[in-house]
Amino acid sequence: MIAEQDIDGVIAFYVDGTGRAHELWRTLGYTSRSEAQLHLRNSIAAYSTAAPEGWSQLLLSRLGVPDIPQPKLAAHLIVGTVRFSDTVRSMVAVLQQHNGPTSGSSQ
Repeated sequence: MIAEQDIDGVIAFYVDGTGRAHELWRTLGYTSRSEAQLHLRNSIAAYSTAAPEGWSQLLLSRLGVPDIPQPKLAAHLIVGTVRFSDTVRSMVAVLQQHNGPTSGSSQ
């Protein structure tokens, strides 16, 4: 788990990159470093306040699945987010068994 005081460092890593993969914000399609920082900070806030069961909905929204004109691609993305959600739930369950329930758990 990442401590709240370390989130800015994580955001900086994802925005700036490291070594040969620098300025990731450009590669990820943001128009500026500050836009990438704001989006990532807002995404972290959204995921941290949502139960893991709701993460697939957040991801579907981010991907803009309803706007994808190819039905097969949209369907694959939907299935992928469901699998992602199932994996997250399984990981949370394993961590809870190993460490005991966490305060942010919805189970």
